[in-house]
Amino acid sequence: MAPPSEKPSTNEISRNNPTRIINTHRPPHTRPTTTTPPDEKDDVTIVTALMDIGRGDWDRYRRPLEQYHIFMENLLSLQNNMVIFTDTSSYDFIHKYRKNMGEMHRTKIHLITLNDLPLSRHLDAANKIIQEERQDDRLWRSIWDPAMKDHPEARSAEYDVLVNSKTYFLYNATLEDPFSTEFFVWIDAGYGHGNQSVFPYNNKWKPRFPRNKISLIKLTPVHDSISGYTIDSLYRRNWSVVSGGFVAGDKRSIGQLHTLVHRKFIELTYHNKVDDDQTVLVLVINQHPHLFSITHGDWFDAFRLFGPDEHHYMR
Repeated sequence: MAPPSEKPSTNEISRNNPTRIINTHRPPHTRPTTTTPPDEKDDVTIVTALMDIGRGDWDRYRRPLEQYHIFMENLLSLQNNMVIFTDTSSYDFIHKYRKNMGEMHRTKIHLITLNDLPLSRHLDAANKIIQEERQDDRLWRSIWDPAMKDHPEARSAEYDVLVNSKTYFLYNATLEDPFSTEFFVWIDAGYGHGNQSVFPYNNKWKPRFPRNKISLIKLTPVHDSISGYTIDSLYRRNWSVVSGGFVAGDKRSIGQLHTLVHRKFIELTYHNKVDDDQTVLVLVINQHPHLFSITHGDWFDAFRLFGPDEHHYMR
């Protein structure tokens, strides 16, 4: 992989290729600081992203950017390798927080926009699908859950593109691999929704994951088989099967997952459907179960379930 100074410009990146590293355009004074990592080997890189899609202006499910910053402080406090993708509205906050924590030697920040994401090419199609759905009262009355009409995935194409780009961010991090780790873990920027108790109390996380598998957390009971779900049983239903806030794997498995998620999202748009990452993940699991290692847990159980010492977590 070429060093950062040799990366192609954004204009040189083919929109048909979902696997190229994003170039980072920023003023010289905001370039990420890197120093020699400590002697202790940390074999995991946490990957996350925070982008402003205007959710602070929504009338329902509103979440101002400032609230995301507060939520994100717990994640940014971790003494782990971290690759972060963000836009100009959050870059300075993230850079300052990691610097104040003394963690810039374990931090790589990429400045991007929503249009840098390959799935953004499908924004117009996704917007058209959502607008037509919202005008079809018959479907909402007879087939879909009316409560879902105001959920982010049913009202914002930008939201759907962003959350379905988690595997793109992960795959980019594996290609760049700035900290030479075997495993890469996606954690949502707002993981825990401000609840510090779901994070390691000493801010140190040393998880273990199976090789050649994607590790996910399943929210529904053990007896509830994922294979029983179809797009019709998931689409516009207020029911979550897996958590999209945590996804882990090694380079090989993440490369496979990224390709599958990217294709599945586009396939759904061809069938006039657009949904969030949790629905897409379930559909991919059903078609490629061998790729996944499923652990049962709750929304914010990742650090407890995959930490070597469970007693390190506050109750």
